[in-house]
Amino acid sequence: MNAPDRKELRKRIKSLRESLSNEAREEAGKRASDLALTLPELGEAETVALYMTNRGELPTEFLIDRLLSMGKRVVLPRVDPLVKGKMTFRARFKGPVRLCGTSVQYATLHNMDYIENLGIDEGCRAVCRKQESFR
Repeated sequence: MNAPDRKELRKRIKSLRESLSNEAREEAGKRASDLALTLPELGEAETVALYMTNRGELPTEFLIDRLLSMGKRVVLPRVDPLVKGKMTFRARFKGPVRLCGTSVQYATLHNMDYIENLGIDEGCRAVCRKQESFR
């Protein structure tokens, strides 16, 4: 598929998606979640990359919640607004955790190789400071 065809197809799909009512979109998101959970690859995965719902896309919150309840690690891309095409994945915790007096729901995974090289794993103790405490 060449670039103009692809661009036109994306435009048509977006238009169709945006024509759905909120109720229809939510129901479709639940059905897509149920269907995705039947995939053996998803059952075997320890980490799953998804997206957060944006601009009329099918909601992924149902699938994210189900995966977290199954003990899966869910990572979400964060698009860098300054660098076209650059994404950093973030992990979503099962619930907010308190860290240095702040409620935290996501952790950035841009340095996962570094963390693994240090041998840091679940259950390790980490010392954290808020950025302003470094000034």
